[in-house]
Amino acid sequence: MKKWKNFTVFMFFLVSVLVSTGFASGLSQADFSNVKLEANDVELDENIPRSVRVTDEMEVLIVFDSNVNLSDLQVEAVLRGYDHDDVIEDISDVFEVKAGNRYDAKLVLNLPQRVEQGRYDLKIRFDDRVGVTYAINYPLDIGADRHAVAIKDVIFDPDEKQKANRAILTKVRIKNYGEKDEDGVKVKVSVPELGLSASDYIDEIESGDSVTSSELYMRIPKEAETGNYEVVVSVEYDDGDEVEKERFTYRVIGEDGSAGSSSGTSTTPRTVITVSQETQQATAGVGGVVYPITITNEGSEARTYSVEIEGVDDWGTTRVTPSNLVIVDEGETKSLYVYVSAKDSASAGDYMFSATVKSDDTVLKQIPLKTSVSAAAQSSSRLLSRATLKKALEVGLITFVVLLVILGLIIGFNKLRGEEVEEPEEGSEKYY
Repeated sequence: MKKWKNFTVFMFFLVSVLVSTGFASGLSQADFSNVKLEANDVELDENIPRSVRVTDEMEVLIVFDSNVNLSDLQVEAVLRGYDHDDVIEDISDVFEVKAGNRYDAKLVLNLPQRVEQGRYDLKIRFDDRVGVTYAINYPLDIGADRHAVAIKDVIFDPDEKQKANRAILTKVRIKNYGEKDEDGVKVKVSVPELGLSASDYIDEIESGDSVTSSELYMRIPKEAETGNYEVVVSVEYDDGDEVEKERFTYRVIGEDGSAGSSSGTSTTPRTVITVSQETQQATAGVGGVVYPITITNEGSEARTYSVEIEGVDDWGTTRVTPSNLVIVDEGETKSLYVYVSAKDSASAGDYMFSATVKSDDTVLKQIPLKTSVSAAAQSSSRLLSRATLKKALEVGLITFVVLLVILGLIIGFNKLRGEEVEEPEEGSEKYY
């Protein structure tokens, strides 16, 4: 019996080693350390729900240390608990990580306008693109502050500059993200350096609604000198206890004509517009791609530029960050980022669209862009094919090991039984 016990222990150890080896591949908790997550600047905890303010977007920042070398890592954020058909998620591009280094991934989740308040799970996945992932769930409470108003858009007319002794017209669009309706909201636009200000009062903004102010009129003093001036836009609400502010730069041209050429000849300001990558790969219904547009103003004064995207609505969605309007000072360079996501219903294929850069309603450049879309089902099958093969090999290996164990047990058991039969007991001799 001792031989039988030793044999059984050995086979059990062998099975344990081989099974554990079969599942050791892929990503695990040990591959990453010091993982930190922020949602709209609120640090999240795996065990304690955190409250996050409702906005149109949830910015997710994932910071981690890599303990392994990977050439094809992706990080994905998925908001779970939303009881509609739309999937709220974003995924990073594939990037390389090296053991011992710290990395961060910034993702953006586009929330519905009136997402229901309550408990949600924010799932963060680390994917090595072969179907084996490491995931962390962070509980959070999405809710609105009782009072929360945000400035959504500011429109100047003229949009970038004005001459002295002439007027600037300003409209401000604001949105009420709070739980409560807001009464008596004050919208104010001012140019402190010139002593200018104008105000408008909005009687009521219901929770979740957006309202645009009336045109706010400011006349630039005749004696104002040429230069860039700070414009302050403020919104006071909750009986004046809360204030939201944004600052802009506006160009004023003095009556001395110093903004023009001293020789009397007009010069055309030169703008250099570049796109780092005009063709990108995307998957229907999964994340999105980014087209950075760089604008360099080589003129002698600040200019306002706008970017319009056309040709995406039928198959995808798009947005421009930080805004589709940007003021670029003389000699300055700024970047805008065009985010494009393919809809779930988008068929596989190449889709052409355009980004048009304007200044003073003048088209400076129309940039042709292309997104190569892979259908969601096809993309998933390609990603899963390798995972399926790997899993099949693991299952096959385990099955083979189990069969070996069973066979070994049978052989061992029969051998022990044979030994027991061959050894007669004392006094058991039989005579015929």
